Amino acid sequence: MKKILILLLIVTSVICMSMVSTGPSTIESEITPISINKKGQILCKTRFTQNKMGSYNPMIVEYGFCILTNDSILEIKTKVLNPNKFNNEDKYYEELKYWDKIFRGKTSTEQLYTIKNKILKNNYNFTEVNTDQYKVDKEISIVEFEKEKKISLKEKRQKALKNARSTTYHSKKIVHILYDFGTIICLKNKTDYDDNEIGAYFDYLISWGDENGIEQKIDYDITTIVGVLNLK
Repeated sequence: MKKILILLLIVTSVICMSMVSTGPSTIESEITPISINKKGQILCKTRFTQNKMGSYNPMIVEYGFCILTNDSILEIKTKVLNPNKFNNEDKYYEELKYWDKIFRGKTSTEQLYTIKNKILKNNYNFTEVNTDQYKVDKEISIVEFEKEKKISLKEKRQKALKNARSTTYHSKKIVHILYDFGTIICLKNKTDYDDNEIGAYFDYLISWGDENGIEQKIDYDITTIVGVLNLK
């Protein structure tokens, strides 16, 4: 009997440790426009990272660029920070801080020239850092947005990095317009534990098996996803 009690205590302890060792699942899928050319194509910086199981360990972060057109998102991955490639976490976080600063910071004309020539190989004619004039950064109701744009968000789905698509919208029925290029609109979609729900859910889903081995699909707990809405 004593051995059974000890075994139960050990099992309970392991379960409790596993419960407190994880946090909420998170995903960050970000798109920041930096240049629009005469054809209406939009060059953007991108950043993508996900933590499916809520681990407190550092995660892989992917940086790059994408080109938005009236019907597609062309992704170009340029930098991947993999914590397993670093000797210690301090080095990883040092690199993360460096690349996040570049992603968050304003792109200069010199940087655009480098991107155009070395990454895009002159295949696209992006010549100016000129997207500030299209920045909106405001929240409005879905009813107002649909009326203004003469669309239905049930029929028009947002696109995001990794071929993701919007599904249903949060109950608050609010959208956050980041940039409005006329036929292409960038929306910020967000979910967190403080009841801040803006925009839509996306089909970035976590695969999970139940006790019968049947795969379940579960949404991320905390999300920051920039979606692209094509109106044309």
